[in-house]
Amino acid sequence: MMENNKKNSAPASISDKRERRAPGRRTNRQAKKHENALPDMENILDQLPQSAAVIIDEKFRIISVFGEETERLGFRKEELIGKIIFTVLPSTTARHLRHYIARVFSGESLHIAGTFRDQTYLVHLKPLSGAGSSTYPLALIMANNITQLKETQHPFKKVHKLLLSEIKAYDQKLKRRDQVLRIETHRRSQAENLLLQSNQRLEMILSATKVAVYSASLSPVYRINFITQNITKLTGFTPQAITDQDRFWLERIHPADRAVYLNEIKSLPVKKKIRQEYRIRRKDGSYLYICDEKSVADNPSGGQVDCVGFIIDISEQKQMEEYLNRSESISRSIISSAAEGIFVQNADGSIHSFNKRCQEILGLSQREILQLDAEHPPWKILQDNGEILLPENQPWIKTLHTGRACRDVTVGLQKGKGRVKWLSVNSQPIYFENAKRPAAVVISFHDITQQRLAHLALQASEEKFKTLLSTAPNGIVIINQRKRIEIVNKSALELFGYTADELVGQPLDILIPELYREAHRQHTKKYFKHPEIRAMGGNFNLYARHKSGRLIPVDISLSHLVVQGKTFVTSVIRDITAQIENEQKLKESEKRYRLLFENDITGDYVSTPEGTLRLCNASFARIFGYASVEEALRQNAETFYTSPEERKNFIRLVKSKRKLENYEMELRKADGKTVSIVQNVVGVFDRRNELVEIIGYIYDLTTFKQMEKQFIQAQKMEAIGKLAGGVAHDFNNLLAVINGYSDLLLKKLPADDPIKKEIAQIKAAGERAASLTTQLLVFSRKQILNPKILNLNRIISNLEKMLIRLIGEDIHFKTHLQEDLKNIKADSGQIDQILINLVVNARDAMPDGGDIIVETKNVTINEDFTQYPASLVSGGYVLISVSDTGTGMDEETRQHIFEPFFTTKEQGKGTGLGLSTVYGIVKQYGGNIYVYSEEGHGTTFKLYFPQVDQDDEIVENKIYDEKSLKGHETILVVEDDTGIQELLETFLSHYGYKVLMASNGKQGIELFRKHKKNIRLVISDVIMPEVSGKKLAEAITADKPYMPLLFISGYTDDVINRQGVPENGAYFLSKPFSPDELVAKVREMLDASANKT
Repeated sequence: MMENNKKNSAPASISDKRERRAPGRRTNRQAKKHENALPDMENILDQLPQSAAVIIDEKFRIISVFGEETERLGFRKEELIGKIIFTVLPSTTARHLRHYIARVFSGESLHIAGTFRDQTYLVHLKPLSGAGSSTYPLALIMANNITQLKETQHPFKKVHKLLLSEIKAYDQKLKRRDQVLRIETHRRSQAENLLLQSNQRLEMILSATKVAVYSASLSPVYRINFITQNITKLTGFTPQAITDQDRFWLERIHPADRAVYLNEIKSLPVKKKIRQEYRIRRKDGSYLYICDEKSVADNPSGGQVDCVGFIIDISEQKQMEEYLNRSESISRSIISSAAEGIFVQNADGSIHSFNKRCQEILGLSQREILQLDAEHPPWKILQDNGEILLPENQPWIKTLHTGRACRDVTVGLQKGKGRVKWLSVNSQPIYFENAKRPAAVVISFHDITQQRLAHLALQASEEKFKTLLSTAPNGIVIINQRKRIEIVNKSALELFGYTADELVGQPLDILIPELYREAHRQHTKKYFKHPEIRAMGGNFNLYARHKSGRLIPVDISLSHLVVQGKTFVTSVIRDITAQIENEQKLKESEKRYRLLFENDITGDYVSTPEGTLRLCNASFARIFGYASVEEALRQNAETFYTSPEERKNFIRLVKSKRKLENYEMELRKADGKTVSIVQNVVGVFDRRNELVEIIGYIYDLTTFKQMEKQFIQAQKMEAIGKLAGGVAHDFNNLLAVINGYSDLLLKKLPADDPIKKEIAQIKAAGERAASLTTQLLVFSRKQILNPKILNLNRIISNLEKMLIRLIGEDIHFKTHLQEDLKNIKADSGQIDQILINLVVNARDAMPDGGDIIVETKNVTINEDFTQYPASLVSGGYVLISVSDTGTGMDEETRQHIFEPFFTTKEQGKGTGLGLSTVYGIVKQYGGNIYVYSEEGHGTTFKLYFPQVDQDDEIVENKIYDEKSLKGHETILVVEDDTGIQELLETFLSHYGYKVLMASNGKQGIELFRKHKKNIRLVISDVIMPEVSGKKLAEAITADKPYMPLLFISGYTDDVINRQGVPENGAYFLSKPFSPDELVAKVREMLDASANKT
């Protein structure tokens, strides 16, 4: 039991009469009235929440018992009266209490804390003296149950109310005291005595708690008018110091907490009651964390708003919370960053916890690990020799049974007939306090499969190595660190003209011409220090020496080999004599043709009418997709045309016009793709006026044509977007009627009705049409925002077909999606918008086609992860990257890429807001976006979204209980579309509601004013002629402020926002909707409105 003695309060006296004279005569009736007005302090003690109090005499007999906590402790009040207090308590408690009670009877006031029957109590001991006496015949012992105070931070609410009530009662009664005393002089002494006892009891109750009670005014500034003495214990300031200055309390609130404190104070008149936690500066300069709970005080005069409240110290709890959070974070970080797989298994076989590395090694999801059955695991458990490892020999089970740790046990896991995964396992027992058997076991392990495979592979590689040496077409020579030949293969012996006995053991110099030996020695020396696979030579020719002394031009590649700690160098040697001869011939051929066309950027050619190419330049070969001029010259010009008729028409024009200028046509490249060209052609004719040669100059128009097509396509896409937003209202109205009546028919028809299947098809078609409208609105940026838990893999898969249609056939769309991808919280429409924007930008960067790769994966970022951007805070993220193989961008462009209105596209092809919008969306959700690009090497956008540990919200068709949706209330419907009018009336009438129908806003206002006593809900379209939904709402709420309003519309873009209607769905329903969706929303709003009233 802890002890905390304080002598800061004087003993309370049983009676302390003071003489006061008052004029007037006293009457028995008036004195009796004053006596009845005094507060019943015993009743107050009896009502104190979570408290028990007794009064004992000098012989330790209990003479009075109070408080509801007495019975909760297992005592009956009537049984305690007259008993010695030590006989009703446990011996240990009685022994401790005897010492303190003895001190109380000597005049001390004590406060002690301790536990009794698993509950924590704050015990207050107070001596009670006689009037004018220095002896203490009685003692008050009061125990407050503070268990809930420590756990919930909501202490003494009932005390708070009782004390405030008592304070108010005293205030009122004291105001009447003088008047009463003037009339009741003969009972004055008795009344004063009773009042003094009441005050002393109140002071005793307040001082026995650690709660400071106060009252304050809220205007013109927040000022504490009254506060109890306990505040000095908490802050060091006296009540007078606090109440003397207007801003005393506000100025001592921690600057970081002050703004929140003032904002909450402003809300008090509306909320009536608030609870605040903040730091207050003590007199010694330190800060105290307090809980301040205040409520509006009744003010019958209707003047300024006052409040009353109480303050308690919660510094210790705040420190404990901070310590626990920090400790938990450190432990979690240590386990999650471990290189080994770690999991904790309870003694009953259930999995307590595990880290991410455990998932990676075992190849299981979180759910699969948590559902593991210790007695029936999903794999066979093998010993090191491949045989089954019995359960009693498994290290984790052995540790649980014996309590001994296991170290470095090799265990194999095999699913079915699949590959065995080998692990090195350690197990360590966990004991709870005073337990004889382990309560759990910690298992750590790492994957050693590759080590075992490497060992087996080494054995097999020795045989393969021998076979490779003997069958390799190139010469292979292996030397040791002493530069002597260790191994030589058959091809090397044939190349150099030696036998194996003549070369093995000899210095390598025997194969190197004397002229190159010193340079070779230096190169080999450097290579042993810094080995890497590379070719020798470079800017000079390499030669080896034949046994005959002949020099052989060779190509040599070096690689290093480490065997049992010894380093060897392997040389692969290829005879390049024939290659050098061919290269020389090629150089001579290139020299003849290079001078002819090397400076011409157009594709120049000379051909016969039959299609034989006699001459062409590099530009011609490039235009038609050939690697060299020689390859192009082997082609017949007729193969460049899309059809034989095209070729015949071309020859006919050349023969008739002799010369063609700026002649555009489509030709075929080597890969079969078409190329748009413009050419100037001159025909060469002989003496007989017959065409013998065609000389042409071709310019590639493909890029220009593609840009033209892209511009046209962009215009089409913009038109589609405008069309989607423009027709949404009417189209969704039609879908509302189609889908609504389909739902009603399906509900009314019996289950075996043959026509029900056809109606279900109609409904399914309507729902598909609604889904198509949503996709079009996403494309046109007109969707409503609704953040939900999403899985990016699901979003990408759903959007993939649409993206493929956007990018065209010459671009390949690829995805690499991590299977166990974490979820994020975002608006699915905005994520769609991001993907469309990035993919379309990637498409525009690849006019000649290419690849777009979309990839997702989980990443965890902490201070040690330098491969991620430094601006990302530590934590788990979901990464989505969009890469292309397009033109890329320079550093200057990349620096400005996210600025609003910055664009690299031509006028009319972009607003410059796309990427700035993407940036804003990602930052809005606490993520970040980075771009990596290089001219000619494509671009990659990487988007990081914070992970959330919640399941993604898959939208499912809700099933409603029809009975729960029925009602009888009167509903006003305002809708300008006749079909929707009839539909809504049918819907609501079907569920029992009374419907008043208005065809426009003006009529709706008139009907409302006429029937407003009966109308319980208004349903209105948003966009209507003359009087819109917004104006209708203003007129209705001006007449009846709390009337529930439900807006419906086929629009889903910013038109609705401009009308002033919320877009979050709380009071809005988007067309089309089902009968159940409408009526469920109606029922929800009616019930909520009824609860408010």
